[in-house]
Amino acid sequence: MSIGALCLVLPGISAPATADTSGIGPTFVTPMDVVGDPVAGEGAAAAVTVDSSHNLHLVGVAPDTGHVVWSKPFSESLIDPSLPPALDSLGNEVIDLVPAVKVTNPLVNVEAINLTTGAVVWKGPQDVLVGDVPSPCVHMTDFCVTVYNKDGSSTTAVLSPADGSVLGLLKGASNALDYDLYETDAKAPTIEAVSGSGTVQWTKTTNQVFGGSGYDPYTGIFSSYGTTEVATVPPPSANSDHSEGLDNSKTVGLSLADGSTLWSLPGQYDCDGSLGLLVPPVNCVYKGVLAKTKSNANGSTYTGLQMSLQGFNPATGAVTWNVPVRDIDDLTNFNAEFIDDDSLLVQLADGTNAILDTSSRKTAAVPPGQVFWCIGGHTFKVNENKTFNKAENRPEENEYYPCKENGDTAQTWPSTSPDQIGVTVDGEFMWATTHGLARRSVGPAEGVA
Repeated sequence: MSIGALCLVLPGISAPATADTSGIGPTFVTPMDVVGDPVAGEGAAAAVTVDSSHNLHLVGVAPDTGHVVWSKPFSESLIDPSLPPALDSLGNEVIDLVPAVKVTNPLVNVEAINLTTGAVVWKGPQDVLVGDVPSPCVHMTDFCVTVYNKDGSSTTAVLSPADGSVLGLLKGASNALDYDLYETDAKAPTIEAVSGSGTVQWTKTTNQVFGGSGYDPYTGIFSSYGTTEVATVPPPSANSDHSEGLDNSKTVGLSLADGSTLWSLPGQYDCDGSLGLLVPPVNCVYKGVLAKTKSNANGSTYTGLQMSLQGFNPATGAVTWNVPVRDIDDLTNFNAEFIDDDSLLVQLADGTNAILDTSSRKTAAVPPGQVFWCIGGHTFKVNENKTFNKAENRPEENEYYPCKENGDTAQTWPSTSPDQIGVTVDGEFMWATTHGLARRSVGPAEGVA
């Protein structure tokens, strides 16, 4: 049973903010089961929660008190059940997928919600099946919502943020890889980009992008840096037996203007998402042959592999620094420990621990008692269509906890407030924890950050 879910049973009744026993001074936690990390609005943050009856809610939380100030029913429709609930706001609006019939029916109504008041700003497509997280598009000026057609194909509707009217239709666009970049439903894995006018700017197969066959963009990581899109996709399984695909991985830079491949580097961008909290671009480069023994049959010990972290210029692909590291398991499997958006804990080639600043390549000794940000999370039970999601389980988005150099939970929170971990509204930094939505004051009330 979720401790704070009771605040969502009756509208207007919210859970009290309580001091977090693992936190310091001004850190407070509003008990609720946060499964979709918060986004910032004017005077409120919004998050996705699940209640004790396994129903999803879109809630607005006041930054000064932590009280839930509005609540709406929410659905994941036909979004891949292996993905956590997610929100992506535009201005002071966020899209709610409202169950059109009942929570176990994937049909939804698309509605824009005012983040401050919870009021419905406009209603978009009704009684539709949505296949991906609604997100800003067309150079961050409109909302895009991907819906399934009766024949199983998909179309992404470009909606006006002012009134929800349909400004354009992108036929075949099925999964957002990044803002204005989509995988299509074509038989051959294909990527297409959206122009500033809401039309398809260019289309490329992944064979053209990665220079080989079998690359699936759905399993990749994509991030834009100016006019360049940095992408990494796991290699075809047929070529990855000896290292679980790690040393065959490739990272490329794509021109957002025409989709041409500007450069290519060996390795996985951000360790295939494990280092996604870092802002500077980092590549994880592996070498060697993974030993196949009973003790590491699943590759978890990475015996036989060597690893380096490399910084690079996303515009040119030029490697700017290289640091050999030994903690392959932690860095590869979402067990890294972070100081902030730039710095993390690594084990250097000589076996000593150090803090690596990925913006400068500088390393420093770990100060005594240093506290880090660590990533946690679990799956949760949700009422959904059993034909689509038989187990009715989904992973939640990241929960964060304070950790020591050895990975154990710390009793105080880090003093940093990374933008990749939480949001700041009216001077209050807010982030998801195992016990609920945490908040602490980081400065004067200055609105959304």
